Amino acid sequence: MNYSKDGITVAPVIDTSHPKKSGKYPVKIRVTYRRDRRYYPTGKDLTPEEWEMLGATKARALVAVRKDIESSYQIVRAAVEDLAGNGGFSLDALNDRLKGAASNTVNAMFRAKIAELEKAGRVGSMLVYDNVLKGLERFAGERIQFDAVTVSWLKRYADFLGKEGKVQTTIFLWFLQVF
Repeated sequence: MNYSKDGITVAPVIDTSHPKKSGKYPVKIRVTYRRDRRYYPTGKDLTPEEWEMLGATKARALVAVRKDIESSYQIVRAAVEDLAGNGGFSLDALNDRLKGAASNTVNAMFRAKIAELEKAGRVGSMLVYDNVLKGLERFAGERIQFDAVTVSWLKRYADFLGKEGKVQTTIFLWFLQVF
């Protein structure tokens, strides 16, 4: 998960200069441009040991954290690529762009994935993700927090989809997209 192009780098980092009371450190997305750095929170905290094993671990809890960090990274990277592609990249422009994007929401994760698929020309997959996002937003709104998604929440969402007339196969496929 490292991006580097046109003098702009984007990478997830563990911020060991700001320890939490729990003994963990915040994970942030660092953007560097012309030797200036900006850090964007992911909402996740890890120990240095967890950070080191994050890429190769199969532990469910850490895999979930890794996916959340990847989602935050994709949101920042998509904003960087869009601004750079339009020739208007600056760290201030990036801040303005990300100010409105809640990178710690399910919705933002989906929007980043949709943008990534569109850029790659994968229109069919993009449309599937877009439809799933629309369903999620009909059910739970435009700012779905990751920690709100529980087993009971998923059951209520499946019931909601059933009431909308979706068949079990469709519901199952939508769940595959979410997770």
